[in-house]
Amino acid sequence: MSKVVGTYTGRFDVYRKLCNIKIQIISVPKQKNKIVMSGQGKKNVNGSLLSVKKLMPNDRVNMYGVSIAYQSRGSQQGGPMHNFKDHIALFSEDEKHIDKLLQFLEKHITKKKVIQNSHLQK
Repeated sequence: MSKVVGTYTGRFDVYRKLCNIKIQIISVPKQKNKIVMSGQGKKNVNGSLLSVKKLMPNDRVNMYGVSIAYQSRGSQQGGPMHNFKDHIALFSEDEKHIDKLLQFLEKHITKKKVIQNSHLQK
């Protein structure tokens, strides 16, 4: 029986648009934890939570961010269904806000796959 083990809400910049995001982590027996995200617009985020990565400000983006990798399912032009790895990035000018989200996601990753992006730091 699957159950919601964590919920996080916050205001993040997604695709250059400020959105109220709601993230739910769902525990599924004998599988990786699932992530379900709503409030970000067109992109449907619903799949196994694979990894998270902190993004530092750089020449193109002057905000802190977190990149979330998750497993998605779909087909291309009516072909057979298959699984693939997809990403979504959430940004905020406040590093503490990003760190709190990162800490929440790290706690719920099944295989603690967390990467610090040191090559993006100034």
